[in-house]
Amino acid sequence: MKTPGAKLTNHQRLEALAVRPIPSPFSDKLESVRQIIGEMRAEAKKIGVNREFTPDGRFLGDIGEIICKVHFGVNLHSIQTEGEDGVCHVSGKCVEIKLRSKSDLVWVKKVPDYLIVIYLSPLTLRWGIVCNGPGSFLLKNAAWTGKRYETNLCKLLKAQNDPAIGKGISEIQVVKQPAAEILPPDHKRSNSNTTAL
Repeated sequence: MKTPGAKLTNHQRLEALAVRPIPSPFSDKLESVRQIIGEMRAEAKKIGVNREFTPDGRFLGDIGEIICKVHFGVNLHSIQTEGEDGVCHVSGKCVEIKLRSKSDLVWVKKVPDYLIVIYLSPLTLRWGIVCNGPGSFLLKNAAWTGKRYETNLCKLLKAQNDPAIGKGISEIQVVKQPAAEILPPDHKRSNSNTTAL
């Protein structure tokens, strides 16, 4: 238990952000993947192999893109485009999306108009926004390696909390669709708007 006034670790700050569920039906599918990974770990241990089998890289990146499509209205590119994943539905400016779960390293090959970085809790499978704003501001302290800009989640959290950041991409209202009613093929639906003959 944390003592009052104690400073949170980076991991605790990230876990505190991750309170939102992944959009349906992807949340159920990801939970199934997590269960299968647990089974794979157990089977590997039986033969003396200790591996994580983490669903990372492209798999998690695609989940991040789904989150941004559903919650921020980002129009995703139909094919992968280096340095940008889609465009803002309002401004038409490019958006780079990153999702992290275990690693805190974030890198981009070019500075996007907007950068959205999401943290996905490996414990709860819930997500939260690390940063959402102008790429030039969020990456101003990133290290240039000659090939890409590198930073980490802690630096991005700090930049996100800077009052000078400016506006990110606004979240859209997510409308939950009611479940479709499934009726047997021989069921006759009564309709009060029709008149009997």
